[in-house]
Amino acid sequence: PILRKIGGFLVSSDGDTSQADVLILMNGNISTRPFLAADLYKAARIPIVFARLADTEEVRMGVIPNISAATRELLVKSGVPGEKIHLVGSDRWVASTWEEAILVCGFMVEKGYRNGVIVSDAFHTRRARWIFRKLIADDGHTFECLATPFSMKMADQWWSSEYAMTQVVQEYLKFMHYQWRWHFANRRRRPVASDLPLADDIRPLVVGRDDSR
Repeated sequence: PILRKIGGFLVSSDGDTSQADVLILMNGNISTRPFLAADLYKAARIPIVFARLADTEEVRMGVIPNISAATRELLVKSGVPGEKIHLVGSDRWVASTWEEAILVCGFMVEKGYRNGVIVSDAFHTRRARWIFRKLIADDGHTFECLATPFSMKMADQWWSSEYAMTQVVQEYLKFMHYQWRWHFANRRRRPVASDLPLADDIRPLVVGRDDSR
């Protein structure tokens, strides 16, 4: 039916880890995404990288943990060695898929990773892959996606869930925003890998260090 096609357009979960050299974990939905990433690590034994989100006021007050720090802890407790987890961040605000992708792509370029598998929820996969492919325009970098099983089940009947319906509407709006941003605001020149921030702007975060400043 047409409703399934509307939701299905947003889904791009056809990747595998056979050719990948890094797993890219997108922040959000901490109850599912880290566990899929941990399972994929155990199967492929390739490192996991993700961006550190900025501390909110609640985090700075100690009420809740930073979601990125909590994600790292979940990965470790799920059997991923700490040295295989790369949490990258900067002193600026990181609060969107676009900003996460800039940090992760810069890390990949700096470390020589070429083939990434993006781990996220089903409705997020097409937009996330589109962003990563646009940011690294030089030859040789590839990106595919794998969605969490729970989100794939939800995507098949998205119109029967208020939460899923909200996700579909939001993703179409966000995707249109990024399409506009790319084709109009950035139409003068396609960025290449050398445009991305490297060592001076991106640094692995040391566990236990105060990086909120």
